[in-house]
This record gives sequence, C-alpha cells and structure tokens, in this order.
Amino acid sequence: MFAQPEQPIREILVALGGPRGIDDAVLSVLEKVGLHLGLMKVKLPGGLQHSCVALGDLLAFHDRGYLHPIMEDYRFLKKESYQKWRAHMSKALTSWALTSSAEEKTQALRRFVRVFQSQQELSTTEPELSASLTGDAVGAAPVTPRQVDSFVQELQAQGVLPSGKRPWRLQFSLQKIEPERALVILQSHRRRRWRALREGLDFDPWWELCLALDEAITATHPAPEATPEGVRQLLGKLREAHGLQGAPEPLEVRSLEDLTCKEACALLQRLQRTPGNTLGLS
Repeated sequence: MFAQPEQPIREILVALGGPRGIDDAVLSVLEKVGLHLGLMKVKLPGGLQHSCVALGDLLAFHDRGYLHPIMEDYRFLKKESYQKWRAHMSKALTSWALTSSAEEKTQALRRFVRVFQSQQELSTTEPELSASLTGDAVGAAPVTPRQVDSFVQELQAQGVLPSGKRPWRLQFSLQKIEPERALVILQSHRRRRWRALREGLDFDPWWELCLALDEAITATHPAPEATPEGVRQLLGKLREAHGLQGAPEPLEVRSLEDLTCKEACALLQRLQRTPGNTLGLS
C-alpha cells in the first residue's frame, strides 16, 4: 500500500448500475449525498451474464480487507499513475507465472522491485528521464557515440558500473538508441545507483541500465539515421557496393564515432554520390 493517509477511508458506498452504467440524473443525486471523496467510477468485467460474479468479486475484496487499500492507493496515486502501476503489477505476475528457470524468475522479481522503487519516486522524477523515455530530444545538445562510450568508461571508473567487459546486451542497446537519449539515461542511472547505495535498495547496475535503455527504445523507435546502428548499416552497404564487405575496416572508419550519427550518415551519403570515390574504406 502506497498511501498512508491521515484521514483514511472509513466507509464505502457501492452504487450499482445496469449494463449501460448509471444515468447522469442518478449520478447527480449521488454527488449531493455528501461523500467527502466524491465518486470513483468502476467498470466491472464480464458481460450481461457475469455481473453477479463481478459484483461478488468486489464484495469479496471488501471482506478480505483489500478494497480499502486499493481505493486509498487510487486516491493517492491518481488515475494515470495507478493505471501504470496496475499494468506493471499484472505484467510482473504474468512474467513470473510464465517463466520456468530460476534465472528468469529472478529477473522478473528484479523488474518488479525496480517498478516498485520507481513508483515511490513519481513525485520527484527527473524531467530529463521523462524526455529520454518518450524520445523528446528537442533542444538537446548533439552527442556523439564516442562521448557515450567515454561516459560509460567514466561510470565504470567511479564504481557506478562494474569494471571489466561490458555485457553484449548493453552494446546492442547502445547501437539502437540515439546517443543523446543514451547519455540522459546514463546520467539518470548514476543518480539512481548512488541512491540505491545510500538506501540499501536492490540494484543490479548492468541489468537496470540495459532495462532502462530497452524501455526507451520500445517507447519511441528512433530514426535509423540517428543511431549508431543506422551508421553501421549505411557503412556496410557502401563497403558492399565497393566489394569491401570481407575486408577489415581501416582505423579511419572509427573516426565516424567522433561525429553525431546524423553527421556521419550525411558524410557517407555525400561520399556515395561522388563518382569513383573509394570512400576511404579500403
């Protein structure tokens, strides 16, 4: 239960409507009854033949002591945040039920803990983290893949991320997201890591970072020319066109990482249009 109200809900009045809900005229009368929290509209699942079962579930929740905490959380979190929490909870339980190995079940539990901890921070969510998840990079300073790689090295040196070889999942995710959004997520990850250490929270640095990157990619699919993967794909097509697909890449190709992804793609496209140009790739 999230809510710890000073004035908790004492009584619940259940108003039951028909298949089309409750008429507006009846609702207006109920609103004048004097309910200090107003009305909370609920749509019971099931069709015409299942209304009694659905109502029975609602009353059973009340008998078991579940209904009051649910309503308190709904009041505390508000509609949108509560719906997000409910969706995450349902997803966590489903993931746990469908997984078979101990490792998969552990990951499902870690994901659940992460969502629970983030729910506690809803009122203090960093604006830049919201931007990273929605793909809103308007006004963000251009960032190169080299800068992202350097920042990961910095986090490893600081102990925010474990030293040594990076997981393949991290490399894969960083290739699929814009460096601008990746840097924002890395900065937020550092703050979350320090907070977890201070408060003794369960926090797997690599797993949490990869999950944040994956969620950002899923939330908003980036344009191909804005990601390192898009640059690599265009570079591969150009090398193939010049019969260099099997040859090792020269060191000069790595300098593309010093450009933003859009600049690198634009450069490769200009070179492609130059007659007889070997693109400096051999």
